[in-house]
Amino acid sequence: MSGYITIDGTTYNVPIISFKRTVNTLDRFAERTQDGVLHRELIGVYYNYTVIWAKPHKIADISNYVALWNALSQATEWHTVTFPDGWSDVYYIGDGMNDDIRKIWDAKIWWENLTATFIEQGPAAIP
Repeated sequence: MSGYITIDGTTYNVPIISFKRTVNTLDRFAERTQDGVLHRELIGVYYNYTVIWAKPHKIADISNYVALWNALSQATEWHTVTFPDGWSDVYYIGDGMNDDIRKIWDAKIWWENLTATFIEQGPAAIP
C-alpha cells in the first residue's frame, strides 16, 4: 500500500504500509435489563485509524521520517489529519505512538514499524 498522510496542513512523504480503519460507537449509557435485552443511548459513530509507515531505510530522504515523528510526538491536544482514503477530521494520537530499532550498524540506527493510532474528536455520524 502506498499513500501519504497530511497532519496540520503538512504532507509527509513517508509511504504507508498498513492502514487500518476502525468504526467505534460511543454510548451515553448501555444497560441490559432483566429480560436480557440491551437498551442503549447512542452518542455517535467514530472513525479511527491505525497507521504503520515504511521503514526509514526504504525512504529516499530520512528527514521526512524525522519530520513525521516530530509531528506525531508534538505536545498538541488535537491534530487536523487527512488520510489517503480522503477522510479528513480532527484527531488526537491515541495509545501513544511507537517504532522499533531494527538494527544498529556502523553507528547508524535503523528504525521500523512507526505506528500511530488516530482517535476522532467528534462523531462522524450521530443518530
